[in-house]
Amino acid sequence: MSNTSTRKPRALVVDDDETVLDQVTLVMRQMGFDVEHAFDGLDALRRCQSARYDVVVCDVRMPRLSGLSLLSNLGQTLNADSRVVMISAFDDSSLRRQALASGASVYLVKPVTMALLREAVADVAVAGELPIAAGQPATDP
Repeated sequence: MSNTSTRKPRALVVDDDETVLDQVTLVMRQMGFDVEHAFDGLDALRRCQSARYDVVVCDVRMPRLSGLSLLSNLGQTLNADSRVVMISAFDDSSLRRQALASGASVYLVKPVTMALLREAVADVAVAGELPIAAGQPATDP
């Protein structure tokens, strides 16, 4: 990835649950990401069409456009080096396979501890050669 040393990595957090959105945003900011958020898949798709994100953290089930539909549409929008972390309340092997086959790097099942989220994001950041900070540990709710 070019210019990673001269800019903060960018992340988009997508979830219709404001508590989850706030918690994930906090972790991402602690890791050094410039974070934007969307409350549904359609808003996220619009944002991805007009801005570049290094990491997208996305819920699976949301109004207006599901996370899986968003992921399918992002295939034409995201850069090849962008990473997607899917989060779902459903521990469903079929959903997991579909998300990973559609381009997600990671599929996590809620409730997700902030430590697990931090580890997953760090793993995808390393794969994408993103400069991230260790940040302060987020406390789990």
